[in-house]
Amino acid sequence: MQSHFLQSEAWEKFQNFEGKTTYRLEDKDFSLLAIEDHTPLGNYLFIPYGPTLTSQAGLKSALTAAKKLAVAKKCLFIRLEPTIPIDESILKELKLQKTKDIDPKYTLILDLDPSEDTLLSNMEQRKRRYYKTYEKKGISIRTSHDPADAKILTSLLSTLAENNHFQKHSDKYLTDQINFDFSTLYIAEFEGKPIAAALVYDDDTTRYYAHAATDYEHRNLAAGAILVVKMIMDAKALGLKYYDFWGITISEDPKDPWYGFTRYKKTFGGYQKSYGGTYDYVINHTKYNLYTALRPINRLKRKILHK
Repeated sequence: MQSHFLQSEAWEKFQNFEGKTTYRLEDKDFSLLAIEDHTPLGNYLFIPYGPTLTSQAGLKSALTAAKKLAVAKKCLFIRLEPTIPIDESILKELKLQKTKDIDPKYTLILDLDPSEDTLLSNMEQRKRRYYKTYEKKGISIRTSHDPADAKILTSLLSTLAENNHFQKHSDKYLTDQINFDFSTLYIAEFEGKPIAAALVYDDDTTRYYAHAATDYEHRNLAAGAILVVKMIMDAKALGLKYYDFWGITISEDPKDPWYGFTRYKKTFGGYQKSYGGTYDYVINHTKYNLYTALRPINRLKRKILHK
């Protein structure tokens, strides 16, 4: 079974480092990493991009095992994100309730098997030009595993979040990741100043495009796009098989908040991959109903605070 990075041992170790309690369950037709998370009303189990399944039929045995664990730990509900689309009839049979997607239901995957020239030829012409000429324009790229450099990314992300009214991860959360071997920080600099940064995660087969931000003042230099191409080429050189852009929308509505960066990601090539989406299995219905009633209010509060 090919699992997502968020089901890996590396991610589990990071979650433990962040103070989270984790559990692993496995059988012949499923495997899962569950993270115990918290609400003001009680705890729940979150299975990010999991359980990993050999087929849809494995979801039943995975949920049975997870339910036994959740009841023992007095959790309110289980939140899961199957790695494959699940038939509506199975979701109904298992009493899974659709909830707001936590991790994207759709992503873009680039197969790294073709030659570098072929990968470049499948990209938008401007992206090829940016990449082939960036050194002549005075842009340099370096990688880092030094937590002190995380402030470059967190500073750029803070500005981006402020301008676009979204809630970013905490600086500590991102800085802590630099301490782990799965992550690599890419930094683009111009005239000695960082103008773009991106954090990628690697597992045995895939490089994941996790966090990125650019300096708006130098947007015309297209440093963000240059970093993406560089990270793709480096992943291929490392022998990885895929580059995962970590999230797109399938909406054709220009007003969709993900429409713009989905179009941007597609300029690098790749194919669409669908996951199952995010679902909840309820154990304590009374507290879960209260939790769902309060959830929109809490999201609105966070939105107002980050304006």
